[in-house]
Formats: sequence, C-alpha cells, structure tokens
Amino acid sequence: MDWIVTDWLSAQAAASPNQLALVVAGEGWRYAKLHQRVSALCAQCVAMGMVPGETVATALPNTLDHICIAYACVRLGLVFVPLNTRLTAQELDWQLSRLQCRWVIGDDTTVIQAIAAEGRVCLTPHMLWRGDIGHHHPTPIQTPQWQDEPPMAILFTSGTSGKPKAAMISRQNIFYNAVGSAARLGSLPTDRWLMCLPLFHIGGLVMVLRACLHGVCVVVHGKFEVTAVNDALDHDEITLVSLVPTMLHRLYEVREGVPAHLRAVLLGGAAASEALLIESQQRKVPVAMTYGLTEATSQVATRMPNPINPKYGSVGTPLLFTQVRITNDAGEVMPVNTIGEICVTGPTVMAGYFDDAAATAQVIQNGKLRTGDMGYLDDDGELWVVQRRSDLIVSGGENVYPAEVEVAIRQHAAVADVCVVGLADAVWGQRVAAMVAVRPGYALTDEVLLAFCRERLAGYKVPRVFKFVDVLPMTANGKMARAVVQAQMA
Repeated sequence: MDWIVTDWLSAQAAASPNQLALVVAGEGWRYAKLHQRVSALCAQCVAMGMVPGETVATALPNTLDHICIAYACVRLGLVFVPLNTRLTAQELDWQLSRLQCRWVIGDDTTVIQAIAAEGRVCLTPHMLWRGDIGHHHPTPIQTPQWQDEPPMAILFTSGTSGKPKAAMISRQNIFYNAVGSAARLGSLPTDRWLMCLPLFHIGGLVMVLRACLHGVCVVVHGKFEVTAVNDALDHDEITLVSLVPTMLHRLYEVREGVPAHLRAVLLGGAAASEALLIESQQRKVPVAMTYGLTEATSQVATRMPNPINPKYGSVGTPLLFTQVRITNDAGEVMPVNTIGEICVTGPTVMAGYFDDAAATAQVIQNGKLRTGDMGYLDDDGELWVVQRRSDLIVSGGENVYPAEVEVAIRQHAAVADVCVVGLADAVWGQRVAAMVAVRPGYALTDEVLLAFCRERLAGYKVPRVFKFVDVLPMTANGKMARAVVQAQMA
C-alpha cells in the first residue's frame, strides 16, 4: 500500500499558528510564519529541479536557513543529509561521493568549491532564496506519497572499519523518538528547548523535528558557547537543554545553580563521571542521564532526576516502545546484573546503513540492533552502561573511532604502524592519543605529524598526544595490544 505522509510543519501551523516555533538570533518565528517561509523555499526547490527521493546534503551551522532546508526536505520527500561542518574537504567529498549527492548546500564557498564535482549542484542559502522569495505566498506544495518510502534523513556515524557509515533514519524512527521522549520527559506548551547541539548530530536533528510534533519552541544557538548558554538559561525561559558532560563541566565554571524554570538537563553523548553527577545534585541541577546512539535515533533510555535515589551511573529504563536486552556473544539473553552487549529493538531502530547490506547485517539481526556497547540491567530494569563501543573514544561528546584516525596517519611515509587510544581527561572526557611506529631511517616529530593529521581529519579527531616507538606492543595472537598502549601513554 502507499505511504500516507503528513507534513508535520504544515499540520502544526494549522493547529497552533501563533505558537512560537523557533527563536534564532533573538528573532521569534511562530509556526504560521515558519510554515510560510518553508513553503516559499519548497517552491524554489521544485523550480530548481529537486525530485522526491534525491539526497540534499548541507554543510551549514545551526541557522534559520538550515532548519528551513530540513523542513523543506521533509515536505518534499527529499532525503536530508546534514554534514559535519568540522570535517575537511576531503572527508566531506568522500561522504558526498558515497551517497552520490547531486545537491549540496553550504555557506563556505571555499569548502563548496573544494568538494564540487561533475554532476553536483553546489549552492548557498542565498542562491536558494533568490532575494525576497521568503516573503511570497507560493502555490501549496503537495507532499508526495511512495510505495516504498525513502529515509527522511541520512546521518554519518563512525564505524570500526575506519570509514563512516551512513545511517538511514526514517519518518517512523523520528516519530517514535518524539513519542518516547515526551512520555519520559513530559511535554508542556510552555516548553523551550535550548539547542546547542549541531543539526548534523542526531540529538540536534530530532530536537527540531520532535519540537514541531509537540508544538513547542526551540531556542537555537549556532554552537555551544558557554557565555551565551549561561545567559540563555537565565533570560530565555529555557525549560529543557541537551548537553554532553564537557559542556556541563564548563557551565559549572561560570555559574552555581540553574533557574527554577529549567525542568531537566538531558545529559548524554559520553560517560559522565560520578563526581560530576554528585556535584550536579549538590547544585540542585535536574540532570536526566540518557543513553542513545544514531542508529537508534538518539534516546534509548533516560533516567529522570531523582534526588532521593540518584543511582549514579544508571541511565534509567528504556523509553516507551523501546526494548533493551543484554546478550552474550552467542546472542543469549543474560540474567539481571550481568554484563553483556546492549541490544535494542523497537520502532526507533534505523532502517540500516545506506547501500551496505553487509554492515547492516552485522548490527541488525532479526530486528535487534547490536550496539557493541557493554552494560547490564539491574533489578529495577534500569540500564547501566559499563563501556561504550570497545575502541570508541568520546572527546567532548564527539565520537572518534581509532580505525579512522589510524588510516589517516598510516598515509605518512615515515609511519610503519600506529595505534590510537583514548586517554582520560577531566574536561573532555577523553583525549585522542597515538603511539606511532616509525620506519627505519625516518624521523618524526609531534609538529610534523600534527600538521599532517590536520590536513586529513576534523579537529576533534586529531591526536593531542604522540609517542614514537620502534615497534608497537602486540598480543600473543598478533593483534595490537591497545590496553598496553593506553597504559604506556597514560
């Protein structure tokens, strides 16, 4: 049967036209006005030749234009692909080629020119708007219907093979994320989400779309900037905010507590230390610990603030319609309080990885998402995450897979081999470190390899610590002894 697709923004504009939808750069946008602007953009996209099912990639910061493009893609049946603006041109070009993107929208002409290739149409938001088009009332655009609905969005997530994988997120995934999140956090007409996560992170994208479904307001920041966020908490009536532990740590450097209207600080993206959670309770900050991943459309489990029974380290029970099981290597369910692999089932599990059946089959088996993360369920059914994906480095809330960094470093002529690990850091959670085996007859310095990495990797992936050796430590079966490397570099 055909998919009957409802455009969420137009529906909310009809139901709550005067409700505030966005606050961007101090300017308020009500749902009716935002709907009008997106309608104008849709007309221009159609006139330019964008066809339902095509991918539209964006390399933009958090702006009104970027959010409008996301809504236009949803309405027109275009696949929205927000790209990490911190990546190098080489990394962006690989991702665009991987998806065979025809349409690319960015505001940095240097980057756009660097990734321009035959068959690609590279645009800026100004080229899309064509002057005052945003003030016109275009002919309504009919939302398409499909026999097989394409993904709503594709987000790149790092993989252990050394190359990012393209997770396909469906309309259903985001809808059920919104339902589950609201059931756990609550949703009030007066809610205001402070958005300082980028749209290319699943946490930023779902925040915008589920706010539309709930008819609430998002206060948009271009990025996390401690002074701006601190001011917004006090003066913008913020009720909810999503942060990674590094951000909360930095906020505590400039403020004591939080205003009474802040209902919850959704804290995830990396492991939070017990010391940070205890400090939050002492400051009376309502921290809601959460666990999620791109492949499960953000939230999997969330624990609401509970000063009476804080259970430092628990991320709570799974959200509504989401199930979590702990399994061993054979896929057998483990008893409570027994560590195993965290597996997720439910309607928020991604459709799969784009054009990668083998990788999809490795992580989705009989509808069950194998996260690769280790944890256990306690007697109350609450999830405890013991270790995020074994080799994963989480630095300031950004995921860094050692394999991807190692591939880049091995390209240097003087490098025989390399092992990348994460070192504990009080502020960033972890910092990236590399032990490098240097080829005989060559010499390397920190400065040379640092410059080499910066040409090939996003800044947050570049190692901050190097150690040069003749031979890397190996295990008895010939594999890199990552635990030994980590101990030697600590």
